[in-house]
Amino acid sequence: MTQAYGLLAEFSNHEELLRAAEKAHAAGFRKMDAFAPFPVDGLPEALGKKTRLPLIVPAFIPITFELTVLAAGLTAFFFSLGLSGLPRPHHPLFNVPEFERASQDRFFLCIETRDPNFHRDQTRAFLQSLNPLSIAEVPE
Repeated sequence: MTQAYGLLAEFSNHEELLRAAEKAHAAGFRKMDAFAPFPVDGLPEALGKKTRLPLIVPAFIPITFELTVLAAGLTAFFFSLGLSGLPRPHHPLFNVPEFERASQDRFFLCIETRDPNFHRDQTRAFLQSLNPLSIAEVPE
C-alpha cells in the first residue's frame, strides 16, 4: 500500500463543513485544510488559522501601475514557458476523483497524516462520526 497523504471527508453544504472543522480543531487536529466552492464565513477561525487577507488595502496608484507592468511581463514570460511544456502542477488531492466537485458544489475537510494526532483508524472513525457523504483516503 502506498503512503497516504490524509483522509478527505465530503459534506453537502457549508454549515456541515464549518461544524466538522470546529469539531476537528476541538479534537486536537491542526494539520488540516478545508476546500469550498465559495468563501465560507468563519472557516479560517474554525480551522484555527489566521486569515491571510489584510484588513485594509490602501490605494497606491503609482506602484500599482508599475507592478501591473511588471506582472504583465512576468505573465508573458511564464506563459511562454508553460506553452513550451512545463509539467502540470500536482497536489495529492487531485488523485481523489470526488475532489473535482470542490469547485462546484461539494465541501471537503482533509486531515493530513503529518498531523501528530493522526491515527488512520481513529481519524477515520472521527470523520465518520461527523456524518460526511463520503470518506476517501488520499494517496501520496
